[in-house]
Amino acid sequence: MTEVIYDDDESVDTIKAPVPNNEIWGAGSKKPDKVSVSFSKKWAIITSIIVILIVAAGACWYLGYFKTLYRWYSAATLTVRVVEKDTNKPLANVMITVADKNATTDSTGTVNLQKLPNGKQNITFNLDGYDPKTIEAQLYRGDNPLPDVVLEKTPEKVYSLSGTVTDIISAAAVPKVKVVVSDKSAVTDDKGYYQLSVRADVTKVTFSIDGYQQFQSTLALKNDKFDAVNAQLSPIRNVVFELEQSGKTDLYSTDFLAAKSTRLSDGKQGYSNKNPIVAPDEQRILFLSNRDGAKDASGAVGYRAYLRDAKGTVVATTTDLNPHSIHWLDAKRFVYVYNEVGSYTRDHLVVYNTDTKKRTVVGEILARNDINTANGLIAVSKSGTYIAYYSSATAVSADNTDAVTAAASYNGMYTVKSDGSSWKKLGDQANSPDFIYFPNSDAELRLNYFVNGVLSTKTANPSTGAMTDLSGKSVWERDYATKNSANLDTNVYQAVNTIQTKSGQFIYIDTKNSQTDVFTVDSAGNNEKQLTRIGTVKNISLSADEKYLLVGTKDNNNASALYVVGSSGGTAKKLADINGLAFGFAP
Repeated sequence: MTEVIYDDDESVDTIKAPVPNNEIWGAGSKKPDKVSVSFSKKWAIITSIIVILIVAAGACWYLGYFKTLYRWYSAATLTVRVVEKDTNKPLANVMITVADKNATTDSTGTVNLQKLPNGKQNITFNLDGYDPKTIEAQLYRGDNPLPDVVLEKTPEKVYSLSGTVTDIISAAAVPKVKVVVSDKSAVTDDKGYYQLSVRADVTKVTFSIDGYQQFQSTLALKNDKFDAVNAQLSPIRNVVFELEQSGKTDLYSTDFLAAKSTRLSDGKQGYSNKNPIVAPDEQRILFLSNRDGAKDASGAVGYRAYLRDAKGTVVATTTDLNPHSIHWLDAKRFVYVYNEVGSYTRDHLVVYNTDTKKRTVVGEILARNDINTANGLIAVSKSGTYIAYYSSATAVSADNTDAVTAAASYNGMYTVKSDGSSWKKLGDQANSPDFIYFPNSDAELRLNYFVNGVLSTKTANPSTGAMTDLSGKSVWERDYATKNSANLDTNVYQAVNTIQTKSGQFIYIDTKNSQTDVFTVDSAGNNEKQLTRIGTVKNISLSADEKYLLVGTKDNNNASALYVVGSSGGTAKKLADINGLAFGFAP
């Protein structure tokens, strides 16, 4: 009998079956002792389950359910591009967040996020300056390209900033000033006003215009609005004056900020540079210097006139020693008085051209008569055409020889053109005027007199020589003429204490309540206005553009100072302590 044994060693049934030895195995073959048969109840059950699953999977695959289930539980990849709404340009550096993963877009506005969970996901997009955005998308296994996502710029919250820009000296409005706040700008109007919209994070505002120092101010946002920023700009202007230090006098300059004074002349020890007189275009300065050591007829070291240009180059001008009563005619020519020493003293009125270096004595009578300049009695018309002066000669040579004869008829006012032509005597006068000046017209010369306590005013026509008595003129003109003559400083070579502007306004020095200050009045003598409240004013000088006025003072201790004030008002600002009262606006 043969046993059938199962591999799992469970109890088995024993089947007895006769088997012929030689029929089955052949002659001479060895018979096996046991045979293993792979068959059991357990494997039958497993086989059945496998068959069922295979059939179910096939049905699901056929119906698509298995495909969906497979993708649901697999990783997804997201690809998307972000663009700007208005321009459709790609946006870089956009932060994109899906579940717990995030990344930023590249320069093309594209991002690729991998290993994302499948299913419906919220995808957020964030970029500074743009409204954030969130979308919902169904993600599947594999790549999930999305349509372009559009971001819209966040409207800036802005606040109004406004103010007025004025000149710190004259207090006048400054138009056309560029006002810059971050990437925004505005320009002031004719009244100096500006307004613009500013973000809350901006902290600085800058004001700039040619001819003024740039100014910057800090912004302050309070209660959802900016405080008004009113700017006062300082003009970029220089002034020149003389100052004595360590026993010598030199020329110095400073600006309207008065931060420091700079020496202009060489400062050579033992010599002095003084009396700066600025050309009408404010580009060149005449001054007197004894630097060359030349001596006059008496053996004393004399002064000559030198010219300093805008670059600082100094050149000699006329060789005449000790010129005085110097006035610029225009930007190239100046006139001065030169004393010729001979058998008797006589003065010459000389015009010097700085371009041609030509020296011309103007007017024949000037070769025979003394010129009375003690009270500043030389005046130049604003165009530089006419020169007026008073001659006080009491004895002259009738034939221009040294023989002296009485000729009192030569006393009087004279005018001559700056080229030496059209000399005219304006009349025989026993008394010289206290003050003379040309208003805006070359056709009129004003003469103011104070004789025996009586005030009078005359006008003269330089081209005809005719004189007219204006004693009925308004009191203000006769009054300030007297005050001017009382306050003239004879050491000032360009003393101009009454100035008429191009608009007809008069600027003058007057004493009221024991205080000497600067005043203005219109051409009719009305609307008087006090410009300074210093009390010791001695001399004034108006800038070429007529915006600013330099004011020289001298107190009872002979201490002098230089101030600047607007020609129409403002607060006088002290610029420097000075010596003498010669000063002007410098290059």
